[in-house]
Amino acid sequence: METENYKFDPPEFYKKLGAQDEICYLTGRELSPDNARAEHLKPLRLGGRHEYQNICIVLGPLSKLKRYHTEKEIVEIAFDIVKHKGKEYGFAARRKTS
Repeated sequence: METENYKFDPPEFYKKLGAQDEICYLTGRELSPDNARAEHLKPLRLGGRHEYQNICIVLGPLSKLKRYHTEKEIVEIAFDIVKHKGKEYGFAARRKTS
């Protein structure tokens, strides 16, 4: 497929959603067509291509986060959030030492 003219259409959305067993790529939470959004695995800003192989399905509220950040960057952001706010909700985070 040409990436310049590639269109991620509804049949491909449902195909990708099924391939992920209707589970969010980032959280593992259950997805439905109503709460799911397609985003790039490798963000376009980092040289990712607009093609089927570079698309994942995530929860709608995470869509913008995945659009602009890599999985590693998102994990680092989540770690910082848990370190900063987690105690209020009964969570703690620590980095694994090598």
